[in-house]
Amino acid sequence: MRPNAIPSTDAGRPLILSRTPGAAWRAALATVTLLALIGAGAPAVAQKKTDDPEAAKKEERAMQERWRQWMETEVAYIITDEEKALFNKLSTDEERDRFVEDFWRRRDPDPRTAENEYKIEYYRRIAYANDRYASGIPGWKSDRGRVYITLGPPDSIETHPAGSYYAGGLTSHGGSTLTYPMQVWTYRRIPWIGDDVRIEFVDKSSSGAFKLLSGPLDRADTLNAMTTLMSEEMLTRYDASDLVYLPIGTNRPQDQLFERFEQYAALQHAPKIRFDDLKQRVSAHAYTQSFPLAVQGYPLWMLPERAVVPLSVEVENRHLRYDQKGDSYQARLNVYILIEALDGRIMAEFDDDTVSAYTPNDFDRRLTEKTVYQRFVLLPAGRYKLSLAVKDMVSGQITVREQSLHIPALPAGELALSGLILARTVLPATAKDDPANPFLIGAFKVVPNVAATYRADDRLAVYGQIYRPARAEDSQRPQLSVRFEIRQGDAVRLTVEDPAGRSIKLDGPDRYVFMRGLPLAELAPGRYELRVTVEDAVGGGTASTTSRFVKE
Repeated sequence: MRPNAIPSTDAGRPLILSRTPGAAWRAALATVTLLALIGAGAPAVAQKKTDDPEAAKKEERAMQERWRQWMETEVAYIITDEEKALFNKLSTDEERDRFVEDFWRRRDPDPRTAENEYKIEYYRRIAYANDRYASGIPGWKSDRGRVYITLGPPDSIETHPAGSYYAGGLTSHGGSTLTYPMQVWTYRRIPWIGDDVRIEFVDKSSSGAFKLLSGPLDRADTLNAMTTLMSEEMLTRYDASDLVYLPIGTNRPQDQLFERFEQYAALQHAPKIRFDDLKQRVSAHAYTQSFPLAVQGYPLWMLPERAVVPLSVEVENRHLRYDQKGDSYQARLNVYILIEALDGRIMAEFDDDTVSAYTPNDFDRRLTEKTVYQRFVLLPAGRYKLSLAVKDMVSGQITVREQSLHIPALPAGELALSGLILARTVLPATAKDDPANPFLIGAFKVVPNVAATYRADDRLAVYGQIYRPARAEDSQRPQLSVRFEIRQGDAVRLTVEDPAGRSIKLDGPDRYVFMRGLPLAELAPGRYELRVTVEDAVGGGTASTTSRFVKE
């Protein structure tokens, strides 16, 4: 995905935009600008009721109009047909408010941050389109505005002013054609359309009102180029409107007539789930296990009312099939995930792909390891149904499964801990780490052991978060100690005491984390439970959390 593409639940892996010191106020400015340009945005539920029946009816009509404007104006280019149908079935303003909140939350590419980068970028694009592409109508309504808002800035722009000759070459009808004013936008890749996508706009009125060209491209002002390719007898068989784009001499499949129609149609809709075969498997409850996998969600309360959940899928490499591509062996996985509340509301839906590649010298060793895919979702406390489908793109095998996902509520007003992430590695992040790395949690890189299975020579790495510790009056710092216990039944097999809290680090305002590597060499094979207990010397509170693992 290009760095300036809107990340979405439908179009590949999430984008985490970098934030500069001025990003917060620029985000607020972008939001205010959008509301000024397209209206007041999604209406809030009215709090004040009136006893006047006529006034109440008028207020209700105004509210309904504002909801219609939200769907048909503000989010017209990104709302899916399924979301429209669901929104139109809602009967109360409270339901619509919740829908709008969920609509933006599902598209948030990085729930670890307070801002919704998708929403901020979407607003910025609307403001840019209104500024650059207005011509008799607001810029966001223009064809160039719609494409810019949906796809972001193109990778390149060709501009052909009025009266110029457009050299079609092999990607058009050959020769040169005198055209109306014209722009050609090129995108290296649009996930739901393809690679090297050329989008053409023509201004037939020379007023700046560029229109998106469809199948028979109405770009030509004359038929000069066509007369060099067709005899007079042939020309008499066609109407001029048919001759403006005939793919004679082209060798690019995407420039053929019907492919151009398909591209034009695809640009009219919001991005769709790419892996429809996987979505259909989940919708049909066609559960199957062609290869084993482990799935886990780890609730972390990095925001006040919602948990940021690293959702992890793990597959053993030995169960995957590899292709040799150049100097490496590659396995490719397509992933589709659906998270639903118990009342049927869709809380998150996305698809993605991941590639693992190894050199020939390293391949045999890597086959004994695992591939982990991870993405962050934002969920309130509650119980959910998690459905997923994973496809090995080399072998064609698919695993489809469903399981519950529980996000426990954070206890109010007292010392509390997150659940444990049993990991393979927990390391401080460095300046070299990509900010979009899906394993970054705050200032640390945490690679989970999703199946929680460890070999004889492994160390168990553990990561967790501490919430609301009390602070000493003099230092304004907490005084915390931590104890790690590995139990088997009622027997304690290993204890590691940390009275000074050296395993605890500050990772943001009012958020502390603990991490530790624990040796497993002395443990016999079997099932164990890890218990972590944190004691607060200032506030007097104690909190514990547990997780199970297997020693092979």
